[in-house]
Amino acid sequence: MDRGRCRTVDEAIGRLQEAHRRQGINEHNDPLEFVFGDLMDTFTPAETAVLTALVHFTRPARLDWLLPLARLSEEAARTALDDLRGRALLLEDQRGDTWFLPPLAARFLRRVRPVAVGESGERWAQRAYALIQVHWHSSGACARKRAVALQLRGQGHTAAMDYPAAIADFRESLELYRGLSPTSRAVAVVLRVLGQVFRISGLFDACESHLKESLTMARSLPDPRTAAISTGNLALLALDRAQWAEAERLARESMGLVESLGHKQWIAFVCRILAQSLARQGRGAEGRCHAGRGVAIFTELRSPELAKAEAVLTECQ
Repeated sequence: MDRGRCRTVDEAIGRLQEAHRRQGINEHNDPLEFVFGDLMDTFTPAETAVLTALVHFTRPARLDWLLPLARLSEEAARTALDDLRGRALLLEDQRGDTWFLPPLAARFLRRVRPVAVGESGERWAQRAYALIQVHWHSSGACARKRAVALQLRGQGHTAAMDYPAAIADFRESLELYRGLSPTSRAVAVVLRVLGQVFRISGLFDACESHLKESLTMARSLPDPRTAAISTGNLALLALDRAQWAEAERLARESMGLVESLGHKQWIAFVCRILAQSLARQGRGAEGRCHAGRGVAIFTELRSPELAKAEAVLTECQ
């Protein structure tokens, strides 16, 4: 770790504690920057390629999944993976021949290598869409299959942070789904996803209208899962708009829905929103239990959202 500065677990823990101490002195000190130091500058092009490919996987990935994204030969990719494993940056399952990049490292890579991560994400989207197009031509694809393909390509563009392209694909997918059935779970889901991308893009009014339409449709179907997620995203939008009381109201409404579904990741997500909305109203002590619960769940899930949850817990102190 950190160019060999930490040779034991105790040394690594001490270095992490020092990183957090420095962040306490200056909030702009990033513990990950401190731990990894200038390690990123030592990566070979092949190592960077496999790392930025692994960023897109939340579960262990096989080598043949990585090759199209990294654009490397099997030998070059395996050599890079072996070298990175030797530096304790990756986890390998030798039985399954899979590789995993821990969420904190993935988050750090997204921040310090956004262009490379975006390029590999775009290759992922193009490959997925090309495979689907082959299926279209071989099966005489119907409107539903085209809608699904566009929805998947939109997800790829979102992963690559190409939000205008994602919006275009989701809009086309939405129109195809509406042509099949004006009111359906598929329409409600794409409305919700479009709303999320609009929020990330800073288009708050478009975000609100799409999420509210998704929520209304989900309630009428009924589709409890989409209703819960759309409500949670409306709460997140209220946070973006500094509407703290409205964010709290929506987060509590969403919490009742996700609790009944038992979806751990969304419970943790809503806990974070609720805790932050309370902290922003000067009620951090009340929000602390929600923030702590979110941190515990994200830790259990090894989620890349953990850092955000920890920041909210700190805000509630």
